[in-house]
Amino acid sequence: SSKPPVPQIVTSPTLPKMGGDLVNINKAPVSDLVLTLGLTREVAEEVVSNRPYRLRGELVAKNIIPKATFDEIKDRITASP
Repeated sequence: SSKPPVPQIVTSPTLPKMGGDLVNINKAPVSDLVLTLGLTREVAEEVVSNRPYRLRGELVAKNIIPKATFDEIKDRITASP
C-alpha cells in the first residue's frame, strides 16, 4: 500500500509578510500599501497624498483611515522621515 504524499510547505517571498519589514508610510509606493497592508487603492493614494507623517496615528487624526483599520495595521507600519 502506498502512503499518501506528504504535503510540502512552500514559502513564497511574494506573500505579504506578517511581522517582517515595517512599511514606511512616508516612503512606500501605493502598490506596497495595497499589497502589504491590504488597503484599497483609494485609501493608499490618500495616504501618499497626505504625506509627510510624523506619527503613525496621524493616519487616523487626518481622517485617512478609520481607527479599526489603524488597529489592524499599526504593528506593521512606521512613520520614519
